[in-house]
Amino acid sequence: MKTLLLFFMVAFSVSKSTAQSIVITSMNASPVSNGLNVSLNTTSFSGAGYLSDSYTINQNVITLSVCYWFNNTLPVLTFHHDIFIPMNFAYSNYTLIVTIHNSISNTACDYFSVTDSETLAFLSKSDFNPKQDFALYPNPTNGKIYIKNNDLNMQHISVYDNLGRLVKEISSLAENNFDLSDLTDGIYLVNFTAEKNNFTQKIIVKK
Repeated sequence: MKTLLLFFMVAFSVSKSTAQSIVITSMNASPVSNGLNVSLNTTSFSGAGYLSDSYTINQNVITLSVCYWFNNTLPVLTFHHDIFIPMNFAYSNYTLIVTIHNSISNTACDYFSVTDSETLAFLSKSDFNPKQDFALYPNPTNGKIYIKNNDLNMQHISVYDNLGRLVKEISSLAENNFDLSDLTDGIYLVNFTAEKNNFTQKIIVKK
């Protein structure tokens, strides 16, 4: 019985020590004449490094997998990747699914775990890119958020926690910034209601 208990204690310890979270903070798809450019921003709560990416295309659904190795002894890191997917656009609209994988190995992805996934719908026209010049920064933030390009006539901001609960609403912006310092550290989804579109971006609050 003692041996069995020790085994479970060791297994739980290993599970905790290898727990790692790499999340997608923003992504954007830009169709071009010979393929798709995917702009991806991620944040690691511990150290990590990019390993590889791969994709599949099934009719109008594109699935992109991005893999990182991780090391819990390293600090919080942010990454930006521009990934090109060669393709011919046979459909007028597409769905892009991006999944983040963790790897214990730092030489070849072993797909140890999945830490985040996001879905983006877009049109195949290269001039359709409503998020092209829109971004929130810094991310992670200690509370103050600035908006790059607020020419979209933002009308309302709703902030949700990682359980989907509404935690804050902002009905107007005096300037191109707003404050989340009253929220506890964590991951939030910030939804903007604009005149013609809605936008959602993941924000990490870390004070």
